[in-house]
Amino acid sequence: MLGRKRKGALVKRVHISGMVNRHSTMRITEALCNVQGLTYVYINLKKEYADLTYYPFFPTEQVKRTIEHLGYKIVSIEDMQF
Repeated sequence: MLGRKRKGALVKRVHISGMVNRHSTMRITEALCNVQGLTYVYINLKKEYADLTYYPFFPTEQVKRTIEHLGYKIVSIEDMQF
């Protein structure tokens, strides 16, 4: 996690294949901590997705590069409505 969720922030759900254990989630979380624009990271290992809270913009290409560099595959990215 990078920090607290921020009022007015937006969330995208990134479906990731290849996560097999808690170590996978920790590697992804630590790597995403360096991505500018992300304010909160939540990863669900069982359902293989990451909810990424961002403000004011979503760094799509940097998120893709970061996750793929670690050896995982992005299946899809979707906007979340709350």
